[in-house]
Amino acid sequence: MKISIQDAINWIEGNLEDELTLQSISKFIGYSEYYTSRKFKEYTGSTLRKYITLRRLSKAAKEIRMLELLILHSNMVITHKKLLQKVLKILSILTQELIKRKTKQYLIF
Repeated sequence: MKISIQDAINWIEGNLEDELTLQSISKFIGYSEYYTSRKFKEYTGSTLRKYITLRRLSKAAKEIRMLELLILHSNMVITHKKLLQKVLKILSILTQELIKRKTKQYLIF
């Protein structure tokens, strides 16, 4: 069964983590390696090897960016937690001071 180059691209996208060769892609599409290579370049303007490499790099860049965002978020949570702890400590001290003042007022009278 022969399928379109776009179907091959969709298949490649779903298999970027696997070893992709011209032979395996040609077998999937049902064309010869030469014809697959030529039609792929006509359709995409890129060679198969270059396309796969760029797609893998793009996917890796997205994963790195997501990891950076996760780390940034984690740092913000930690920073906010530390800030919250400081605020709670200050509130605790202020509350104790208010209790002492009120207690002194009652003791004076």
